[in-house]
Amino acid sequence: MRPKAIMIIVLIILFLILIIQNTDAVKLHFLFWELQVSRIILIPFFTLIGFLAGYVIAKLEKPKMKQEKRSGDIQN
Repeated sequence: MRPKAIMIIVLIILFLILIIQNTDAVKLHFLFWELQVSRIILIPFFTLIGFLAGYVIAKLEKPKMKQEKRSGDIQN
């Protein structure tokens, strides 16, 4: 098995342990709302939002990087 696959599996297992150990409810304050939400829902939700934000930012940065690389090739 490749090291990258092993690392992904270990991270998934650690993430699942984190979720399972945090099942109690917490108060969530957002602007004018106050919600009582279980941490087991909040942790994966905000993790997903973080991954999506990183993915979108990476996709927006790739065209800029390609343009810079092309302009560098022309000058050399």
